[in-house]
Amino acid sequence: MSNKSVAIILPCLFFGIAFCLISCDENQQEVVIAMGFSGGHYLEVANLDTLSNLSQMNMSVEIWASGDASEAETARPLLFLGNSSGGTEVAFYRGVDDSSLVSVYVRDQLFGQFNVSGLDWRRAAVHYLCLTRFKTRFSFYFDGKLLKQEYITVSDQGNVYYNMLIGSDNTNYWRGTVREVRLWSKKLESSEVVFHHRRPDKLTEHYSPTGLDNLEGLWRFQEETTDLVLDASKNDNHAYIHGDPSSIFWIYGSN
Repeated sequence: MSNKSVAIILPCLFFGIAFCLISCDENQQEVVIAMGFSGGHYLEVANLDTLSNLSQMNMSVEIWASGDASEAETARPLLFLGNSSGGTEVAFYRGVDDSSLVSVYVRDQLFGQFNVSGLDWRRAAVHYLCLTRFKTRFSFYFDGKLLKQEYITVSDQGNVYYNMLIGSDNTNYWRGTVREVRLWSKKLESSEVVFHHRRPDKLTEHYSPTGLDNLEGLWRFQEETTDLVLDASKNDNHAYIHGDPSSIFWIYGSN
Protein backbone atom coordinates (compact mmCIF):
# COMPACT_ATOMS: atom_id res chain seq x y z
CA MET A 1 0.00 0.00 0.00
CA SER A 2 1.37 3.40 -0.96
CA ASN A 3 1.99 6.24 1.47
CA LYS A 4 -0.66 8.22 -0.38
CA SER A 5 -3.29 5.52 0.23
CA VAL A 6 -2.39 5.37 3.92
CA ALA A 7 -2.67 9.14 4.14
CA ILE A 8 -6.21 8.94 2.79
CA ILE A 9 -7.40 5.91 4.77
CA LEU A 10 -6.19 6.97 8.23
CA PRO A 11 -8.18 10.24 8.41
CA CYS A 12 -11.27 8.42 7.14
CA LEU A 13 -10.83 5.71 9.76
CA PHE A 14 -10.36 8.29 12.50
CA PHE A 15 -13.48 10.16 11.37
CA GLY A 16 -15.51 6.95 11.36
CA ILE A 17 -14.47 6.02 14.88
CA ALA A 18 -15.20 9.53 16.15
CA PHE A 19 -18.64 9.52 14.53
CA CYS A 20 -19.44 6.14 16.10
CA LEU A 21 -18.41 7.36 19.55
CA ILE A 22 -20.56 10.47 19.25
CA SER A 23 -23.55 8.46 18.03
CA CYS A 24 -23.18 5.92 20.84
CA ASP A 25 -22.94 8.73 23.38
CA GLU A 26 -26.13 10.29 22.03
CA ASN A 27 -27.92 6.95 22.39
CA GLN A 28 -26.81 6.74 26.03
CA GLN A 29 -28.47 9.93 27.18
CA GLU A 30 -28.84 10.19 30.93
CA VAL A 31 -32.34 10.18 32.37
CA VAL A 32 -33.84 10.37 35.86
CA ILE A 33 -33.63 6.95 37.53
CA ALA A 34 -34.27 7.71 41.22
CA MET A 35 -35.48 10.28 43.74
CA GLY A 36 -33.00 11.36 46.38
CA PHE A 37 -34.03 11.89 50.02
CA SER A 38 -32.02 14.24 52.26
CA GLY A 39 -34.07 13.63 55.39
CA GLY A 40 -36.76 16.27 55.10
CA HIS A 41 -39.52 14.96 52.84
CA TYR A 42 -41.62 11.89 52.10
CA LEU A 43 -44.37 10.65 49.80
CA GLU A 44 -47.87 9.54 50.79
CA VAL A 45 -50.52 7.39 49.17
CA ALA A 46 -53.45 8.14 51.45
CA ASN A 47 -56.81 6.71 52.47
CA LEU A 48 -57.55 4.73 49.33
CA ASP A 49 -59.93 1.84 48.76
CA THR A 50 -57.02 -0.14 47.35
CA LEU A 51 -55.14 0.03 50.64
CA SER A 52 -58.24 -0.85 52.65
CA ASN A 53 -58.94 -3.86 50.47
CA LEU A 54 -55.36 -5.11 50.76
CA SER A 55 -55.78 -5.67 54.49
CA GLN A 56 -58.35 -8.36 53.66
CA MET A 57 -56.36 -10.30 51.07
CA ASN A 58 -53.01 -11.60 49.97
CA MET A 59 -50.52 -8.86 49.13
CA SER A 60 -46.91 -8.00 48.28
CA VAL A 61 -44.92 -4.80 48.50
CA GLU A 62 -41.57 -4.22 46.78
CA ILE A 63 -39.09 -1.36 46.93
CA TRP A 64 -35.70 -0.65 45.35
CA ALA A 65 -33.59 1.80 47.36
CA SER A 66 -30.15 2.83 48.57
CA GLY A 67 -28.93 4.54 51.74
CA ASP A 68 -26.35 7.28 52.24
CA ALA A 69 -22.97 7.67 53.93
CA SER A 70 -24.22 9.38 57.10
CA GLU A 71 -24.51 7.49 60.38
CA ALA A 72 -28.08 6.65 61.40
CA GLU A 73 -28.64 7.89 64.95
CA THR A 74 -32.29 6.82 64.74
CA ALA A 75 -33.95 4.06 62.73
CA ARG A 76 -34.57 5.43 59.24
CA PRO A 77 -37.95 4.49 57.74
CA LEU A 78 -37.85 3.43 54.12
CA LEU A 79 -41.46 2.33 53.70
CA PHE A 80 -44.43 2.42 56.07
CA LEU A 81 -47.95 1.00 55.71
CA GLY A 82 -50.19 2.33 58.45
CA ASN A 83 -53.65 1.24 59.53
CA SER A 84 -56.83 3.04 60.50
CA SER A 85 -56.04 2.54 64.20
CA GLY A 86 -52.82 4.50 63.93
CA GLY A 87 -50.67 1.39 64.05
CA THR A 88 -48.03 -0.14 61.80
CA GLU A 89 -49.08 -2.83 59.36
CA VAL A 90 -45.76 -3.14 57.48
CA ALA A 91 -42.57 -1.11 57.80
CA PHE A 92 -38.96 -1.32 56.61
CA TYR A 93 -36.16 0.50 58.47
CA ARG A 94 -32.44 0.98 58.23
CA GLY A 95 -31.05 0.01 61.62
CA VAL A 96 -29.52 2.36 64.18
CA ASP A 97 -25.70 2.58 64.37
CA ASP A 98 -25.35 -0.54 62.20
CA SER A 99 -25.11 -0.09 58.45
CA SER A 100 -25.77 -3.79 57.81
CA LEU A 101 -29.07 -3.88 59.71
CA VAL A 102 -32.60 -4.05 58.30
CA SER A 103 -35.59 -3.97 60.66
CA VAL A 104 -39.02 -5.16 59.55
CA TYR A 105 -42.30 -4.64 61.40
CA VAL A 106 -45.60 -6.44 60.81
CA ARG A 107 -48.79 -5.68 62.70
CA ASP A 108 -47.11 -3.45 65.29
CA GLN A 109 -44.63 -6.20 66.11
CA LEU A 110 -40.97 -6.55 65.24
CA PHE A 111 -40.94 -9.21 62.53
CA GLY A 112 -37.16 -9.34 62.48
CA GLN A 113 -33.85 -7.50 62.66
CA PHE A 114 -31.54 -8.79 59.97
CA ASN A 115 -27.80 -8.28 59.73
CA VAL A 116 -27.45 -8.88 56.02
CA SER A 117 -24.12 -10.20 54.78
CA GLY A 118 -22.49 -7.72 52.42
CA LEU A 119 -24.98 -4.94 53.16
CA ASP A 120 -23.64 -1.48 53.93
CA TRP A 121 -26.29 1.22 53.74
CA ARG A 122 -23.49 3.80 53.63
CA ARG A 123 -22.62 2.72 50.11
CA ALA A 124 -24.56 3.78 47.02
CA ALA A 125 -25.60 0.23 46.07
CA VAL A 126 -29.29 -0.27 45.30
CA HIS A 127 -31.06 -3.01 47.28
CA TYR A 128 -34.38 -4.78 46.78
CA LEU A 129 -36.77 -5.40 49.68
CA CYS A 130 -39.99 -7.40 49.40
CA LEU A 131 -42.61 -8.54 51.88
CA THR A 132 -45.39 -10.93 50.88
CA ARG A 133 -48.50 -12.18 52.64
CA PHE A 134 -50.49 -15.34 51.93
CA LYS A 135 -53.35 -15.60 54.41
CA THR A 136 -51.46 -15.60 57.74
CA ARG A 137 -48.02 -16.39 56.29
CA PHE A 138 -45.66 -13.45 55.95
CA SER A 139 -42.32 -13.68 54.11
CA PHE A 140 -39.51 -11.14 53.88
CA TYR A 141 -36.91 -11.11 51.11
CA PHE A 142 -33.79 -9.00 50.76
CA ASP A 143 -32.02 -8.86 47.40
CA GLY A 144 -34.03 -11.86 46.26
CA LYS A 145 -33.17 -14.07 49.24
CA LEU A 146 -35.76 -15.26 51.75
CA LEU A 147 -34.68 -14.10 55.21
CA LYS A 148 -37.73 -15.05 57.24
CA GLN A 149 -41.13 -16.67 56.90
CA GLU A 150 -43.61 -16.76 59.76
CA TYR A 151 -47.27 -17.43 60.41
CA ILE A 152 -48.88 -14.53 62.26
CA THR A 153 -52.37 -14.71 63.69
CA VAL A 154 -54.19 -11.69 62.33
CA SER A 155 -57.58 -10.21 62.84
CA ASP A 156 -58.48 -7.92 59.97
CA GLN A 157 -61.86 -6.98 61.33
CA GLY A 158 -62.06 -3.20 61.59
CA ASN A 159 -58.31 -2.77 61.17
CA VAL A 160 -57.62 -1.72 57.60
CA TYR A 161 -54.64 -0.22 55.82
CA TYR A 162 -54.97 3.53 55.78
CA ASN A 163 -51.93 5.04 54.10
CA MET A 164 -48.54 4.23 52.64
CA LEU A 165 -45.55 6.45 53.29
CA ILE A 166 -42.33 6.30 51.30
CA GLY A 167 -39.38 7.77 53.17
CA SER A 168 -41.05 8.40 56.55
CA ASP A 169 -43.09 6.91 59.40
CA ASN A 170 -44.59 10.28 60.40
CA THR A 171 -41.65 10.87 62.76
CA ASN A 172 -38.33 10.16 61.08
CA TYR A 173 -37.12 10.36 57.49
CA TRP A 174 -35.15 8.34 54.97
CA ARG A 175 -31.76 9.43 53.68
CA GLY A 176 -30.72 7.90 50.37
CA THR A 177 -32.57 7.14 47.16
CA VAL A 178 -35.67 5.28 45.99
CA ARG A 179 -35.95 3.94 42.45
CA GLU A 180 -39.25 2.12 42.41
CA VAL A 181 -42.12 0.88 44.59
CA ARG A 182 -44.70 -1.75 43.65
CA LEU A 183 -47.85 -2.84 45.46
CA TRP A 184 -49.67 -6.06 44.53
CA SER A 185 -52.95 -7.60 45.68
CA LYS A 186 -51.41 -11.06 45.47
CA LYS A 187 -48.58 -13.02 47.04
CA LEU A 188 -45.55 -12.98 44.80
CA GLU A 189 -44.04 -16.43 44.42
CA SER A 190 -40.40 -16.86 45.39
CA SER A 191 -39.50 -17.34 41.72
CA GLU A 192 -41.11 -13.99 40.91
CA VAL A 193 -39.18 -12.29 43.71
CA VAL A 194 -35.90 -13.73 42.42
CA PHE A 195 -36.78 -12.59 38.89
CA HIS A 196 -37.67 -9.06 40.02
CA HIS A 197 -34.38 -8.79 41.88
CA ARG A 198 -32.48 -9.99 38.81
CA ARG A 199 -34.52 -7.93 36.33
CA PRO A 200 -35.94 -4.88 38.11
CA ASP A 201 -36.90 -3.40 34.74
CA LYS A 202 -39.50 -6.15 34.20
CA LEU A 203 -42.90 -6.53 35.85
CA THR A 204 -43.42 -10.16 34.79
CA GLU A 205 -41.14 -12.85 33.46
CA HIS A 206 -43.65 -14.23 30.96
CA TYR A 207 -46.40 -12.37 29.15
CA SER A 208 -49.95 -13.01 30.25
CA PRO A 209 -53.05 -10.92 29.40
CA THR A 210 -53.93 -10.98 33.12
CA GLY A 211 -50.36 -10.74 34.44
CA LEU A 212 -50.80 -7.21 35.76
CA ASP A 213 -54.37 -7.48 37.02
CA ASN A 214 -53.12 -7.60 40.64
CA LEU A 215 -50.74 -4.65 40.30
CA GLU A 216 -52.39 -2.02 42.49
CA GLY A 217 -49.65 0.60 42.49
CA LEU A 218 -46.44 1.27 40.56
CA TRP A 219 -44.33 4.30 41.40
CA ARG A 220 -41.28 4.84 39.18
CA PHE A 221 -39.14 7.83 40.03
CA GLN A 222 -38.18 8.68 36.46
CA GLU A 223 -39.22 12.33 36.15
CA GLU A 224 -38.35 15.37 38.20
CA THR A 225 -41.36 16.63 40.14
CA THR A 226 -42.17 18.67 43.23
CA ASP A 227 -45.78 17.70 43.91
CA LEU A 228 -46.55 14.07 43.14
CA VAL A 229 -45.25 10.86 41.60
CA LEU A 230 -47.80 9.35 39.26
CA ASP A 231 -49.04 5.80 39.68
CA ALA A 232 -47.86 4.02 36.51
CA SER A 233 -50.24 1.11 37.15
CA LYS A 234 -53.07 3.31 35.79
CA ASN A 235 -55.00 2.95 39.06
CA ASP A 236 -54.51 6.62 39.93
CA ASN A 237 -53.00 5.82 43.33
CA HIS A 238 -50.65 8.77 43.06
CA ALA A 239 -48.00 9.45 45.71
CA TYR A 240 -48.01 13.04 46.96
CA ILE A 241 -44.85 14.75 48.16
CA HIS A 242 -44.84 16.36 51.62
CA GLY A 243 -42.18 18.19 53.57
CA ASP A 244 -39.19 20.31 52.62
CA PRO A 245 -38.76 20.58 48.82
CA SER A 246 -35.05 21.31 49.26
CA SER A 247 -34.68 17.76 50.62
CA ILE A 248 -35.37 16.36 47.14
CA PHE A 249 -32.63 15.63 44.64
CA TRP A 250 -32.55 13.48 41.52
CA ILE A 251 -30.26 10.71 40.37
CA TYR A 252 -29.47 10.43 36.68
CA GLY A 253 -28.25 7.40 34.76
CA SER A 254 -28.28 5.81 31.32
CA ASN A 255 -31.58 4.68 29.88
